[in-house]
Amino acid sequence: LQKYPKMSARMLHKLLAMIARRIRSTQGLITEKTPWVRDLRKQMHGDKLTGLYNRDYLFEESESLFGRGGSGALMIIKPDNFKEINDAFGHQAGDRVLVLISIFLQSALRESDTALRYGGDEFAALLPGAGREEALATAREAGAALRGINLEGATGERGLRLSNSIGIAFYPDHGGDARTLAAHARAR
Repeated sequence: LQKYPKMSARMLHKLLAMIARRIRSTQGLITEKTPWVRDLRKQMHGDKLTGLYNRDYLFEESESLFGRGGSGALMIIKPDNFKEINDAFGHQAGDRVLVLISIFLQSALRESDTALRYGGDEFAALLPGAGREEALATAREAGAALRGINLEGATGERGLRLSNSIGIAFYPDHGGDARTLAAHARAR
């Protein structure tokens, strides 16, 4: 390299040009595949019935949603009388009730919050940045919204209402990962 500096400079220039082409090509592939990857992630992390994210999304994405060094809360919401409604009016009515729950739950949350179908008839809400008082107020609002759902359209029964239980765990006070937070919130 020292003996032939002009030739060395041309070789380095060609090498850098080749590397730049490969980087542009790779970037093009990534850009081209991004919508596909996003769609695949949505299919993997989405609940088909309600359109909400699912439990896997919670476990995989909670750290990025809370942020390093951040705070927040996780609510687990369970409609107490869902099994009775499902048994009395059938699975189609139960599915309609689950969809209603998802709509009303989302309406009670802030734009930055994430509603999830935790599994079966359990739902969750991830509240990044929420302090204790804000999370408790959101839980009260969500509980009231769910109790206020008119189930007549889903079940045909007048005056039927959902009762619900909500557990809350606070990040990082009750744990550093979503599994620990969910276990703490479910125990309440």
